[in-house]
Amino acid sequence: MKNKKSFLPLIITLLPIFYGLILWTKLPVELPIHFNINGEVDRYANKVWIIIIWPIIATLLHLFLIIYRTKIVARSQNNKMHTIISWSIPLGTNILLSYIFAYGLGSHINITSILLPTIGILFIALGNYMPKTQRNRFVGIRIPTALNNDVNWFKTQRIGGLMFVVGGFMMIGGGFLGMISEFWTIASMIVALVLITVIPIIYLIRSSHKA
Repeated sequence: MKNKKSFLPLIITLLPIFYGLILWTKLPVELPIHFNINGEVDRYANKVWIIIIWPIIATLLHLFLIIYRTKIVARSQNNKMHTIISWSIPLGTNILLSYIFAYGLGSHINITSILLPTIGILFIALGNYMPKTQRNRFVGIRIPTALNNDVNWFKTQRIGGLMFVVGGFMMIGGGFLGMISEFWTIASMIVALVLITVIPIIYLIRSSHKA
């Protein structure tokens, strides 16, 4: 059963190869590989790289995380957080490549309206489990002060988890509002990143002084 659970994400990560080959003759020779902040394409790559090589690289990265988790990180430690992070690779690969294929077929939807909500959902999922993680150097907010002891660790993860959830909802809203104005895309990203990176540090410093 455990092997099946590890093997399924690898198969899903490789799925874009199969539906990419099905669409091969309909897709242009070059597909978009990078978009600017306005959601406009500013770099292209040969479809061989995108359809075949990209999923293979993503699969190897996912395989590395599986090996790292089983060989270096204790299996019983922060299992749910590791599961969320490992699934982000196959799901993210399929979402991004599906969008690129749709773009190549003529559906020019702004990528920020898809990418930001996807990242937002990931942040919300991570934020829900962060307060429950044990002290480690692989997942969670791993600033030096938080790694010093369990008290600091749980304080940081508790406020950090809340900020991840709030930031995640902001990114989801920014993704949809970004279809109206790019201002909301940029604003939601900046505010979310400040909440996630700065607030936990300030909170930990202030609580340390009070103690």
